[in-house]
Amino acid sequence: MSKDRTDEAGDGFGIMRIGAAVMVIFAHSFPLARGAEDPTWQRGTVIISFGSAAVSIFFVISGYLVLSSWMRDPNPLRFAVRRVARIWPGLLVMLFVTTWIVGSAVTTLPLARYLTDPGTSRYFAGSAMLLPVWDLPGVFRTNPGPGVNGSVWSLPIEVAAYVGLALLGPLLVVRGRRRLVLAAVMAAVIVVAVAVTRYVLPHAMVVGLAYLLHQNFLVFFIAGGVLYFARQRVPMRWPLFGLAIVGLLVSLLAGVMLAVFVFLSYGVIYLSTRRGLVLRRITALGDPSYGIYIYAYPIQQVFAHLRLAPNEWVLFAEATVVSVVVGYLSWHLVEKRALEFARRRLRRPAASAATRPTPLAAA
Repeated sequence: MSKDRTDEAGDGFGIMRIGAAVMVIFAHSFPLARGAEDPTWQRGTVIISFGSAAVSIFFVISGYLVLSSWMRDPNPLRFAVRRVARIWPGLLVMLFVTTWIVGSAVTTLPLARYLTDPGTSRYFAGSAMLLPVWDLPGVFRTNPGPGVNGSVWSLPIEVAAYVGLALLGPLLVVRGRRRLVLAAVMAAVIVVAVAVTRYVLPHAMVVGLAYLLHQNFLVFFIAGGVLYFARQRVPMRWPLFGLAIVGLLVSLLAGVMLAVFVFLSYGVIYLSTRRGLVLRRITALGDPSYGIYIYAYPIQQVFAHLRLAPNEWVLFAEATVVSVVVGYLSWHLVEKRALEFARRRLRRPAASAATRPTPLAAA
């Protein structure tokens, strides 16, 4: 197999996601070590930091792979089951560990009071429902950085993207007049949803569709999906990748966010679709990226609480090592098993090997 061979199942997807997860750790090391801001580039319409760049990479890859999953099996119910299996098992285990084990160990409250405090169960239940609940009673309150887990804020946007794809996905697999009817119905649903969240329930904006539609990350998700849909027409070649890197740098200097969407998305998918023996050996170990992402922040807070992080660089190094180990444990003990269970329940007679719970398919 040629080292440069590419397709939708490139070996680079897992590497890119691990890299993005480590970028998030780096971004959070500044506020969690000494209360400083994540280094940010701002010019024109561009406002981008290490953290937002990392999350953007996640959304580009997610858009590409999740659309791939939909096109292989465009059934809304099976699609929903796969998405739930990807997000919630790992999330619930992480919340159990951070709420009932870590929280109990580090809280400044008496243990009995912590366990019976309504805020403790409210944090677990609210976070499980992807609501913005950030603090546990007496936990990490004296740390330089705020909150128990500042990474999970992006999950509602991810789930909103899944919902949008489940609603609009049928347009990609139907033809003729049915496509026009579906398009009209979907457009009406979106207009009504935006109107309701914006005018009828203004306080719901924080989790409403109108808010989510204004997030750049959904644009990156869409960009990834477009690159998958047009993969036969958009060549992934290194000269174009080089031009994309130059274009990205020029766009950042010029402050043009629209161009950043285009060039960054192309560059991410180009790197993700690379193939090679070394990449394959790494991805064969599993996909720790989601586990790294959801566990790293509370791990960093524990180091800060124990005063084991004298500066952001030490915190970044020690948290990366521990988070990668925990990420692999989360994949093999929880996430992979949940995906396998879901696929066994949803398995169709003609299911192909491409739908097995490999790291790539776990978008």
